[in-house]
Amino acid sequence: MFDPQKFVDFADGIYVNPKIQTDASIRTAISRAYIAVLSQSKQKLEERNIILQDEQLHQSVLKELKKYDSKLADKLDELNDYCINADFNLDIQPDKDTIPFVTAIAKSFHTIRKQKLP
Repeated sequence: MFDPQKFVDFADGIYVNPKIQTDASIRTAISRAYIAVLSQSKQKLEERNIILQDEQLHQSVLKELKKYDSKLADKLDELNDYCINADFNLDIQPDKDTIPFVTAIAKSFHTIRKQKLP
C-alpha cells in the first residue's frame, strides 16, 4: 500500500529543487501535503471500522478527528484551506515558501496522529 507520507516528501523535494519550481509544481506540492494528511486520517479511521462518507470525505474525516483531538481536526482544516487556495485561486501566484509551512503542518499532524490515533 502506498504511504501517503511520501506526498509530504514529494512536496519537500519540490521546495529544495529550484529547477523544478513552477506554478504547477508549487500548487501540487501544497495540495499533496493536504492529501497526505487526509489519506492518513482516512486509513487510520477505517482501520477502526469507522464508516466515512466518501462524497464528503473532508467533513466526514474532520468530524471523526474532533473526537480524538481538536488539534488534528484544526490542522486538517488549515491544510484544506491552503489546498483550496492552491488549486482554485489560479489568479494568485503561489509562493514557494508556503511549501515548508504546509509540510511542517503535515509533519506535525503525523506526529500528533501517531499519539492520538495510532
